[in-house]
Amino acid sequence: LSSSSAASDVYKRQELFNPIVNVSHSKKYSSAGILIRRMRDSRRISRIIKNRNIDIVHVHYAYMAPLVWLSGREYFLHCHGSDITKNLYRRRFRWITRKSILKARVVFYSTPNLKNHLIKLRSDAVFIPNPVDTDFFSPSHGESANNGRITVFIPSRLNIEKGVDIAIEGIRIARRKADFDIVAFDHGLDGKILLDAIKEKIPGAKLHPETDASGMLAQINRSDIVLAQLRTGILSVTEQEAMSAGKPVITRFDYADFYDSPPPILQARNSEEVAEQILKLVADSEERRRLGEKARQWVIKNHDCLLYTSDA
Repeated sequence: LSSSSAASDVYKRQELFNPIVNVSHSKKYSSAGILIRRMRDSRRISRIIKNRNIDIVHVHYAYMAPLVWLSGREYFLHCHGSDITKNLYRRRFRWITRKSILKARVVFYSTPNLKNHLIKLRSDAVFIPNPVDTDFFSPSHGESANNGRITVFIPSRLNIEKGVDIAIEGIRIARRKADFDIVAFDHGLDGKILLDAIKEKIPGAKLHPETDASGMLAQINRSDIVLAQLRTGILSVTEQEAMSAGKPVITRFDYADFYDSPPPILQARNSEEVAEQILKLVADSEERRRLGEKARQWVIKNHDCLLYTSDA
């Protein structure tokens, strides 16, 4: 490449405008102000692409593609979720999302559920699973989690679409028969509703603010069981990171045919099944260990970042 650094310093994540919600993350700009700022950003990014002689433009999220159109360069588009599943069907964003997909030289998608949304526009779209740094997200071999008490960790943001409400009810049912600790984050789109549900149904749950990768790994390693997304039917990066760290994961997964072998997770589609799987793991430390080891090997085989960055 002419520029190995590409444009990694162009944006910080908190500066990005997500048109799903149509507000800036800082809420300092009106919709018109955001549009003007994005037009300026587009000119700035186009200058960077041209002046640095960047050969490859790799755009993450379909709603970001317009920022590189002025450069006139071909781009590779990487779709990740709601940029497709929501914006393709919202009147205000449909046209720009379709154009972003159709103009791309190649379209990648990171989770299996996106295929059906993309196939009519780009039958040539390529599935590239989310990469995981398995060296970083590795098991801890120090002291036992939480002073020997079993800890169930809910790593998802407090969003109903991620099935956190199902997780809360499942934990409430399981707690009738077993004593264990619960850890969850305190933020998300449905934070108020779900925080009230946590306080009512699973009192004593420990709530933590948003954290970075090191903080997430530390919490995973302090936990015994990871209770992940229960409504989307996919393995997000969070689930894969927990598996890479050798933890047994309870989740819902609907796309086993995308892999040579299905992921070694415990399936749960409703609160009763969540409770059943929690009780199974709480009672059997050997099963937790066995499932965690298999989970790590599966992630290394299917999602290790080196699989997608090594030379062909």
